Amino acid sequence: MSPQGLDAYIVITKAKSNFNGSRKVEGIGFITYGTVLASYNQIYALYEIRVFDGKTFDMIEKRAASPLDNSGAMKLPGPSQLRR
Repeated sequence: MSPQGLDAYIVITKAKSNFNGSRKVEGIGFITYGTVLASYNQIYALYEIRVFDGKTFDMIEKRAASPLDNSGAMKLPGPSQLRR
């Protein structure tokens, strides 16, 4: 399946990351974790965007989603929102 005349293809795929050193997270999800003093819930969306040349299928650019400017305790390398 190859449409004619496209200049580029944009492909969005899930990204992976380590959370808190021991847990692996990927794609879209929800994490619940606690400390001695509080418990937390965090929703996340980890993804990568790739742009391919429409004629040669060479990858032009690859970027991962940027983190939101949250002041949460646990940082992930993509958009996430922390709730206490």
